[in-house]
Amino acid sequence: NTRLDLRAERKSLARYEAEERAAGRLKKAEPSISAGYKRADTSHGVTANGVVFSLSVPLQVFNDGRYEVARYAAEQERVRARIALLEREIKTEVEGAMATVELRRKASASLETELAQPAEELIRIARVAYDEGEAGVLEVLDALRLRRNAGLKKLEMDAALREAFLELERAVGEELEVLR
Repeated sequence: NTRLDLRAERKSLARYEAEERAAGRLKKAEPSISAGYKRADTSHGVTANGVVFSLSVPLQVFNDGRYEVARYAAEQERVRARIALLEREIKTEVEGAMATVELRRKASASLETELAQPAEELIRIARVAYDEGEAGVLEVLDALRLRRNAGLKKLEMDAALREAFLELERAVGEELEVLR
C-alpha cells in the first residue's frame, strides 16, 4: 500500500469507474432550465428589456453513451490487470530483497567467526613468538595485514548488507527501522 506506482494505478481505476458512471448518464435525457435578463434593440430605435426562460431537452439520437461506457469498462479491466501484475511484481521484489538481506546477514555473521577471531589469535601467537625471538617482525606485520584484510572484508559485507536493506526499503516503498 505504500508503493506510489500501485497507489497511482488504484487512483486510475477509481477515475475510470467515475468516468463510466458519468458516461452511463448519457443514456438518460437530462433537461436543463435557464433564466436570464435579455435586452434587445428594435428596428424603431427603442430598447426593450425583459426576462427570458428556456427549457432544453437533449434527444439521445446519436450519442447514448454506450461507446464511452464500453471504453471506460475496458480501461478498468486494463488497470485491474496492471494492478494485479504490479502486486505480483512487488511481492516478488520484496521476497527477493528479504532473502538477500537474510543471506548477507548470515554471511556477515559467519565472516566474523571465520576471519576476525582467528586473525586476533594469529596476532597474539606472532607477538609471543616475536617476543621470544622465534619469529621476526615480518611475521607480526603479516598477521596484522591479515587482520586488516579481515576487517576490510567485514566492512565490505556490512556495506553489502546495507545495500540489500536499501533495496528492501525500495521494494516495500517506505523506510524500515530494522537495521537503523
